Amino acid sequence: MTRTLFVALVVLTTGSLADLRIAKVSELQFNATGPAGLKITGQTAKLEVSEAGDELTLRVPLDTVDTGISLRNAHMKEKYLETGKFPFAELKVPRASLKEGAGQKTTAAFTVHGQTRDVTVAYDVAKTADGLEVKASFDLNINAHGITVPSYLGVTVKPDMKVVTTFVVAP
Repeated sequence: MTRTLFVALVVLTTGSLADLRIAKVSELQFNATGPAGLKITGQTAKLEVSEAGDELTLRVPLDTVDTGISLRNAHMKEKYLETGKFPFAELKVPRASLKEGAGQKTTAAFTVHGQTRDVTVAYDVAKTADGLEVKASFDLNINAHGITVPSYLGVTVKPDMKVVTTFVVAP
């Protein structure tokens, strides 16, 4: 699920995506909450990037997301996300909307479960010895994407979730 747009920032400073690579994914996760302090985190280190025209697409293969419990993973992938039909979550970001620095925001098109909605992404980009470190997050309501709210043994998570990522892009 996930989500991540910020390789685009490197394109603004280097001019070419062809030479870029994701050097390290420190964090790429969704966070869900429920009753009585229930917290569920699904995470992966798999992130793909491509460019078409003036738009960057970041893709997460949803079969790689792990919640730490195999039964919950199976339910998430088979029943709720239907990864056989919808294998990726994608974030499409217009290159022109991206800037370097802290406290930035942009609007991007997020697609999961075959449904696309605009999201507001908050992000920071800082130069490091390894490249550009990107920290980003956005809020997601799974109802807006046609995903049934997960429920198991009477415990139901809230439909509002947060997607968070930190990664380094290197030329």
